[in-house]
Amino acid sequence: MSAYLDASVLVSVFTTDDHTPRVLAWLARASERLCVSDWTLAEFSSAVAIGVRTARLTIGDRDDAETALQSWLSSQRPPEPVHSDDVRTARSLLRATALPLRAADALHLAIAQRIGHAVVSFDRRMCEAAVDLGIAVEDLWPHA
Repeated sequence: MSAYLDASVLVSVFTTDDHTPRVLAWLARASERLCVSDWTLAEFSSAVAIGVRTARLTIGDRDDAETALQSWLSSQRPPEPVHSDDVRTARSLLRATALPLRAADALHLAIAQRIGHAVVSFDRRMCEAAVDLGIAVEDLWPHA
């Protein structure tokens, strides 16, 4: 199955954090067709900007991450656009689960559902909600 990457995955690929070794190992063995959305890219840029504001990243780190992401994107299929129907579907998903789900995460799920891709994320709550909603998830978490 093809894989829809959210911003948490991209941040771990293009900056260094606790998840970086795990996601790089997954990418090395991933045979899935990878996809991101315009929404993923907006959230990525927000996350690295927050990294600068919280002093986890320098401005140079942010710029390097943005440049590396742009380079990687040039070898991938174009980002999936966000459709107005995705926003309406996100609202439906929010109402269809009792699990805590942020609107931003519901939008990721709506896009992944529309294009028929498994969600790949380090956001456990979003992944749990995806499973509850019948949306495929690629599990990156280690198991005991």
